[in-house]
Amino acid sequence: MMVRIYLGVETYRPKDGNSFLEERIIAIGFTEDKSPYSERIFDRYYKTQLLTEWEEKSEKQLILKFYEIMQNLDARYVVIMGHNILRFDLPLLIQKLSEFKKVEILNRFWHHQVYVIDFLQQLLPYNDFRFYKLSLANVVELAKKIGTSYAPETLESGKKIREYYENKEYGKIEQHLSRNLTATRWLYQMLAIKKIIGYSTKKEKPLFQTMKDLGITN
Repeated sequence: MMVRIYLGVETYRPKDGNSFLEERIIAIGFTEDKSPYSERIFDRYYKTQLLTEWEEKSEKQLILKFYEIMQNLDARYVVIMGHNILRFDLPLLIQKLSEFKKVEILNRFWHHQVYVIDFLQQLLPYNDFRFYKLSLANVVELAKKIGTSYAPETLESGKKIREYYENKEYGKIEQHLSRNLTATRWLYQMLAIKKIIGYSTKKEKPLFQTMKDLGITN
């Protein structure tokens, strides 16, 4: 059996520009999805879990609990999906996990049992191979503009996570992460990524130009 996991990681970075150097994982969200590909059952056969530093008491316990859950999934293969996870979420998780688990055990799980689909990487060829404007929020807004059904709420920027964390507004971090997971699942389940690619190809324009045409300015 194969299961799809939609993944999102939130981190605390004390200083701008110090990604991976002083980065601490503070929340991991994931949606386990076994639903068939159909708009008619978009609201069934899936469950979302949020693991947080404030509940697990430490970054180490948070990461180890996530790894334990992934190891015990009732599936032979796991497909992990997300937006920009190949550049950020997965490298950071593997780096952190390597501090607590033997590398050979990690390699077997992450590089043998797991397949990865990164929506940002899929869209790069249709944006002149530029990362410019390819945020999750922009991709969702573009999909909504071209008429993808069951549209999720508008997403806010992740730039406020540090402020929320320092002010102990943990509920806002959890809400942000939950909305991102819902949007990520929607992009895949509703074939929104395929529709965006088709729209860009038809217009014969890079995606960021297409977004400008549609009035998306983020």
